[in-house]
Amino acid sequence: MISPTGTKKRSRGFSLIEVLITVSLLALATVFITQANLLSGAVYGRYANRLEVQNWAAQKMWGIKESILAEDFPDVSPTQGTVEGKTRSYQWKATIDQQKEKLTELYLARLEVLWREGGQENRLDRYGAIMKVRDK
Repeated sequence: MISPTGTKKRSRGFSLIEVLITVSLLALATVFITQANLLSGAVYGRYANRLEVQNWAAQKMWGIKESILAEDFPDVSPTQGTVEGKTRSYQWKATIDQQKEKLTELYLARLEVLWREGGQENRLDRYGAIMKVRDK
């Protein structure tokens, strides 16, 4: 561009307002990306704990089924306890209801696991039915 005096005006880079806008946009984007990373880490931890509990509950239910099938007179009284996970402890309770018929015994097992995480109560329930056939 030619100035009124007849000399060419050179562009010397970005103006201060352009630099301020760019820095503000980058800072805002960084804040949003950081918040998204923190949130995804919390969600990952929550679901990692749930998966840990689900695996333990499946093993516990198999143990209950095996003990019922292996014993002639299985113990059907409620049991409870605490299991230690990688990051926290979980409270559990198992109940077994027995229903006898003429030639079969039906056991209904319920496993309840409770734990606190993030200021709220979490619960996982597992149910199973085990049928034993008696000899005539």
